[in-house]
Amino acid sequence: MVSGLTQNGNKKLPELVDTITSKETIQKKDTKVSVAKPRNKDLDNLIEFSKENNFPLQGTVRGNRYSAYNLLKKFGLEKSRKLVMAAVKCRGKPYSPTISDFTQLYKKIGDLITYYVKQKDNLEGKNYDK
Repeated sequence: MVSGLTQNGNKKLPELVDTITSKETIQKKDTKVSVAKPRNKDLDNLIEFSKENNFPLQGTVRGNRYSAYNLLKKFGLEKSRKLVMAAVKCRGKPYSPTISDFTQLYKKIGDLITYYVKQKDNLEGKNYDK
């Protein structure tokens, strides 16, 4: 058999031979390299803002960050901050939605808005029940 040929008579590619026989390349293939993703500054700001304003995070950190990210994507930073403040202010009032973290805030945005619309209408004297 001629060196440089396989058993079938095909030519060996020198690049493949070198990568298969080299220990360094095999070790490089086995090692896993983890690359840290860059943090979202708006997301971190929103979470810090919520902690400062007595909106503690209950449940999993990952779930809260995911829901806060979805709020930011949907409403932006300023409106998300207003939603957090609205959830804090309505806590403990009768007929208000119970919101204790970002996951519940994301799920109950409609309830929160409806609560404030009804409160505003009651102050103005409108009654839709008649």
